[in-house]
Amino acid sequence: MHSSAPMSPGTYLARRRAAAGLEVEDVALRIETTPYPMNLRDRVAWLRNIEQDVSPLTISTAVALQQLYPFDGEVLIQLCVCVDNPAKPPPAICRVCACTQHDACRNGDMTCGWAEDDLCTSCAEEPRFATAHQCAPADAAGQAAV
Repeated sequence: MHSSAPMSPGTYLARRRAAAGLEVEDVALRIETTPYPMNLRDRVAWLRNIEQDVSPLTISTAVALQQLYPFDGEVLIQLCVCVDNPAKPPPAICRVCACTQHDACRNGDMTCGWAEDDLCTSCAEEPRFATAHQCAPADAAGQAAV
């Protein structure tokens, strides 16, 4: 991977949400917070805190999020393990859309592949994707912009 640290679990969720074409507010409107109901503003703040790795992600929340947009639960677990064990190699994840070999981008019947170790062919072929999904676009050298 180009970056020295693996993608955080929150960043992974944020990029998978964005790749699904959803804003945090879209998810906040659709997710229930039981047994403690929250108003929309608080749900948005809570989801942003999860995506920024400030608030913990519970299993029940992960299951609820997975019903709203696709992400690979095994990859999420591997990323959580990497947080506690930096020596563990992270899974292969696209640095832009966070797709994996088990959760590839789809264009009709076609799926993406790997253009680089951490960049899928869909994101490599469509530089506007990064901007549209609020991810750091690749610069001319192929590094993620900071």
